[in-house]
Amino acid sequence: MTKMLKIMIIGTGSIGKRHLQSVSNLNMAFELFCHDKFQKSIDSTKKFIDENKLNFKGLYMTTNLSSILPKIDNNTIIIVSTTADARLDILSKVISLKPKAIISEKPLSQTEKVIKNILSLSKANKVPIYCNFSNHTYPGYQELLSKIKNRSKFTFNINFERSVGFACNGIHYLETVSWFLNMKKYEILDSQLISVFDSKRKGFQDMEGSMTFVVNDKYPCTINISGKESTNSIQISTEKELITVFEMEQKIVIIDKNQKVAKKQFPILYTSQITEKIVNDIVNNQKPMLPLAEETFLAHLLLFDFMKRHNVENLNIT
Repeated sequence: MTKMLKIMIIGTGSIGKRHLQSVSNLNMAFELFCHDKFQKSIDSTKKFIDENKLNFKGLYMTTNLSSILPKIDNNTIIIVSTTADARLDILSKVISLKPKAIISEKPLSQTEKVIKNILSLSKANKVPIYCNFSNHTYPGYQELLSKIKNRSKFTFNINFERSVGFACNGIHYLETVSWFLNMKKYEILDSQLISVFDSKRKGFQDMEGSMTFVVNDKYPCTINISGKESTNSIQISTEKELITVFEMEQKIVIIDKNQKVAKKQFPILYTSQITEKIVNDIVNNQKPMLPLAEETFLAHLLLFDFMKRHNVENLNIT
């Protein structure tokens, strides 16, 4: 007899709620377990379910993680949407129980040591961890990668305003560079930390700054996340075109070597549109669009190296 699918969402803040909203669209039977250490978050999740008319046949919500850990089996998918400081503790508990797979928010950890511990646990227990670097799921990025994957010359220039955060969302774009360029190694040529500021999440910090680095000894890249005004763009230059992605406007502009200009829509998906597809793929034993944690290691390491260079490696990022 086939065991029923179980989905466990650990952390029911704003992102956790969007994961929950997405899995409500699954066309299959499953039990849903939700945990958050704060009762007010559990209460707000109940309200969110009611307001959005979400229907779950089997739903259990608790502030006591220990009460639902025994429910984990090899047909359980865990979604970890806690803050980064809690990830090692949470992941070490659930990985040892050998769930079918884990989907984790990013950054996966706050330090190199912690991410290595997580990867070691994942490997030892043969539990795949997929990081929610959602650019992998966007049709625009998939189409763009298909278009330029055979180019021989690349330059990346990433530019966003300070509020995006060098850590919280900067890692998102560092990982996109790693994905597009199949990063095997990198060298930081120059970097500047402009300031550290309080994150919108109480008790956490982020940074504004810039970094110039080279990927695989041949691809120059820059990332600048600073100031209150910015073009908020990702620019990719190849031997055949200059491409500018405007994520916030969901537009892409491509200028070819003959100066022909093409403007297109660049669809961006939300967590509430993504998780259902990822879970479906995992259930069907297919590789989901999100990258495995080990595939994101160098992008994390690049961020951590930037932090070490500026003596903020103990910053409480999330």
